[in-house]
Amino acid sequence: MADWKAGDVISLHLPQPLHLEPTPDDPNLVAVLRGPIVLAGTLGTAGMPADTVLFALKNNAWQPPTNDIPTLVGSHRTLDWLQPVAGRAGTYLTRQAGRLGGQAKEVTFVPFYQVHHQRYALYWKLFSPVELAKRADTVSDEVDPAQPDSEQAHGLQGEKTEATVNKDPRDFWEKNRPCRVATDGGWFSYDLKTNPQAPRQFLVVTYWGSAPRTARFEVLVNGQIIKSEDLHNRHPLTLYDEVYELPANLLSGKKTATIRFQSDPGTSAGPVFGLKLTSDPAAFPGYSFY
Repeated sequence: MADWKAGDVISLHLPQPLHLEPTPDDPNLVAVLRGPIVLAGTLGTAGMPADTVLFALKNNAWQPPTNDIPTLVGSHRTLDWLQPVAGRAGTYLTRQAGRLGGQAKEVTFVPFYQVHHQRYALYWKLFSPVELAKRADTVSDEVDPAQPDSEQAHGLQGEKTEATVNKDPRDFWEKNRPCRVATDGGWFSYDLKTNPQAPRQFLVVTYWGSAPRTARFEVLVNGQIIKSEDLHNRHPLTLYDEVYELPANLLSGKKTATIRFQSDPGTSAGPVFGLKLTSDPAAFPGYSFY
């Protein structure tokens, strides 16, 4: 071992490359990290009250908007779609990667610990261009009950129905997520585009697995009952997807399918947190919105 002498220097190099960490159940839902540091994508302060906690307590409204969170389009490996911002250490900007409502919307990422007094997201839907094209072929249509524009675009109809939030008092976080429900003989329906080229088509519906005892209803497609549901304690304290394979005769020659959730007197239909028509329910789990 050499002796130390004046002027000797030790250099310690700790690389902090950008990388992604996908969620265990959805490879297209990812967090962005620089080394061990989680990066948050900033969403600004538009529509944000001065004191969010006070506002939420006063109005019982904990749900922030979700219709301004872009989907990212880019490689899962090279991350060349995320570029450093000159003069701002640790800050990155997407490059031709952010998409929202079919339009470009780039996202600025900063270390999570630096974000305050604005909205942000930590997990992002990320698709490569090939994956996005395949998803468009696989998922023929989907509805976000959280957003009026999505519901209106899919011909929402119903009686004794409302958009609400999960009211299960046992769970705070998922309590925030909007949904649609009908009560006491009420119903609601959407019109979704089908895929005539697909040999098999599936309806995938997101439910709350701790729904109340009254959550008993029928799921109908083009006027025919395909399933009678009872959601009470089906999957306690979690959101889950129920998959229904649709009989081919129900969709034959039809470009759209009317999906209806019908309750009986004294029962409720839903809550429904999302639904889509797909030719492969195992591919692209979850939704492009949150």
